[in-house]
Amino acid sequence: MTIPNPVPAPLPVTTPPPFPTPNPVPVSGQPATGQLPTGWAYVDATNTTATAPDGSTATGAVLQFILSAGGASNTTKLDADVLTLTSAIATLQSTIAAQPFPGPSPFPTPAPGPGPLPVPTPQPFPTPNPTPAGGHLPAVGRIVHYVMNGDAASVGKVRPAIIVRNDDLTNAQAALNLQVFTDSTNDGPAFAAGIVWHGSVPFDGSATPAAGSWHWPPHV
Repeated sequence: MTIPNPVPAPLPVTTPPPFPTPNPVPVSGQPATGQLPTGWAYVDATNTTATAPDGSTATGAVLQFILSAGGASNTTKLDADVLTLTSAIATLQSTIAAQPFPGPSPFPTPAPGPGPLPVPTPQPFPTPNPTPAGGHLPAVGRIVHYVMNGDAASVGKVRPAIIVRNDDLTNAQAALNLQVFTDSTNDGPAFAAGIVWHGSVPFDGSATPAAGSWHWPPHV
């Protein structure tokens, strides 16, 4: 019979030592704690300000730094460090005090812009070519009415015609070349083909247009 390996006992929990409490940084006006270097002395019994051998003073965080740096056990190096520090602080304070109050910006004032762009006046739409009397233009391809002429069987009758030529599109009453659609032999033997060409047909817009003229179909 095999005896299993025993489960090892848990390791003891070690409580870590507490962190050391740092030396508090005193607020200016509160007493500092510690030993001053050789030659240093507190100004008064409140222990808030101390003087160095050269007459410079330290207070607040600077004083606590001096106290925490070793006191009399390291006076030689400490005195040199403190003198350097206090001298640097005094120089910085003098430099800040000597700085003039910032005046107006040295940058030149930018020139004013050209202002808003002018709003262009919209141009009126071009006036279209005026429509002749009757509201129509006799363009090629349009259908007009032709009054038959030339055969007694169809004289005066109205037949549809297509404009095949117009040399004056600006004239609503121009003479036109037309292809007239007839009623074949009902309009006479000469019109048996059902279509006949007539050239330079004049316009007649009267109530009773003459034979051999053209006019616009009436609105119905």
